[in-house]
Amino acid sequence: MDATIELTDLHLSVCIGKHSAAKILPEIQVLDLVLTVNPRLVCTETDTMSDVFDYDPILDFVNKSVKDKRYETQECLISRLARHCAQFEEVTQIDITIRKESKSNATGKLGVRLVLSEEDVRKFRCVPV
Repeated sequence: MDATIELTDLHLSVCIGKHSAAKILPEIQVLDLVLTVNPRLVCTETDTMSDVFDYDPILDFVNKSVKDKRYETQECLISRLARHCAQFEEVTQIDITIRKESKSNATGKLGVRLVLSEEDVRKFRCVPV
């Protein structure tokens, strides 16, 4: 049995790119975050928060990470978020994507994705956030 916590299609207003502040407004970056957790945290017979995975601290960190911040690359932001998620012992795998809504005539998805196995997550736990 597998269990995931899925935070998808979260719209983040953040400046990403190497542009002068006067030239660029925050673009909408779309975050998809899938965390694999122990199935007992999802398949539960109780209706108690202490028996499930509380993702509110992750949402708080995401919002804090983008509020009034600038990043040169999506890769930097995605790595920071993945390192934070890895700090939760309940998380065994991470699949995270950030893509931007294009303002140009380009079609399709423009973004980056990072997939961390159980071993990768264990290694990320040793990296400071």
